[in-house]
Amino acid sequence: MFWEPTDTTTEHAIARKIDSFYHAKSYPENTAIDIGNNSEINLDYPGVFNTTETISFKDELNEILKHCNCCGCVNEQAACQIPLVFHSDTEGIIKISDIVIFYAFPVLFLRPQ
Repeated sequence: MFWEPTDTTTEHAIARKIDSFYHAKSYPENTAIDIGNNSEINLDYPGVFNTTETISFKDELNEILKHCNCCGCVNEQAACQIPLVFHSDTEGIIKISDIVIFYAFPVLFLRPQ
């Protein structure tokens, strides 16, 4: 927020609190997700985001996991950390919940000696 009162009267302080409350309760607009922090928008929602969406970005994650070489990826001890960057053009709250990750281990067949 950029508005600054020229004095510190109670009236200006209340106006500032109301302005802050209004922005915190508005919906974000033009939201987007950048998977891997490579400045490539993988998922976007143009307009006002005032709904609940179930999304899947498994293909994007699996592609990055092949080499763990995205901008911002951290590859430590066979564990790849992938940054997820959430963006909106306006203030608002984007709630991320119920993230589900499945992983399948490769099957190894051992022959008895």
